[in-house]
Amino acid sequence: VETRFGKPKDAVSTEGLHVMLWPVESVEIVKIRQQQLNIGVRSNASSTSSAATGVMLTGDQNIVNVQFSVLYTVTDPKSFLFNIEAPVETLQQVSESAMREIVGRRPAQDIFRDNRQQIATEVQTIIQSTMDGYGAGVAVNAVSIEDAAPPREVADAFDEVQRAEQDEDRFVSEANQYANQKLGAARGQAAQIVEEANGYKSRVVNEARGEAQ
Repeated sequence: VETRFGKPKDAVSTEGLHVMLWPVESVEIVKIRQQQLNIGVRSNASSTSSAATGVMLTGDQNIVNVQFSVLYTVTDPKSFLFNIEAPVETLQQVSESAMREIVGRRPAQDIFRDNRQQIATEVQTIIQSTMDGYGAGVAVNAVSIEDAAPPREVADAFDEVQRAEQDEDRFVSEANQYANQKLGAARGQAAQIVEEANGYKSRVVNEARGEAQ
């Protein structure tokens, strides 16, 4: 993007040699191929800031470290450079804010295993809508959650909770299976009793008829 007295020219220059009137003219180079923005870092024991990048609070009040990437393309170089200040940093802040918003609505289980793709899609929609509102000239092509895990200092405790929940699910499944087996056996036994009763009734009736004759 060529500028004159700090303002962008109407036309965006392509690759190649161009004549500029220095120092009144300058050029800002913008990459228009797809780029990847990586967001989120692991917290460590020495970090106590809950506002650290990637550390988020889920809808069920669990702390989670989320690492994710945003694939984007600059579709309008002039808008990207001049409509917002520090465009890449702005995109990062918008992306993290969008992820915090969606994670804050969801239980931890959704982020760890169950609904990562749906979460990523919702985050992508919010990022795109926000950047469009800024007139940033950016297309958000995809959002991918690379990793999500509890902070190290609480990981063991969280794993214990997860194991307990899995054990609970297993116990419920086994109890249901046992109940179904017993119910099936009881139904079979009841059918046998009914059949035997009907047979006994038929014999008694036939014997009574024989004696009457």
